[in-house]
Amino acid sequence: MKLKKEIIHIAESAKSASLVLGDLNSAAKNGILKGIADSLLKNSSYIIKKNLIDLKNAKKRNLSNSLIDRLTLNKIRIKGMA
Repeated sequence: MKLKKEIIHIAESAKSASLVLGDLNSAAKNGILKGIADSLLKNSSYIIKKNLIDLKNAKKRNLSNSLIDRLTLNKIRIKGMA
């Protein structure tokens, strides 16, 4: 039940943020996107380290290889997101 409440809270926060972001001009939105991209690149080693834990758990749960591949992050994929 705790996880469900946390997911609902995250979803509600995302909805609220989307309403605020929707009112911003293009320059402001582009600045935010640039900040997100920079943060992804700056933190890529940490993201990959944590992703390895997710991948290990995915294998333990016998998820399909194709799903595991889609979950797999590396520097190239993170650069593509940025």
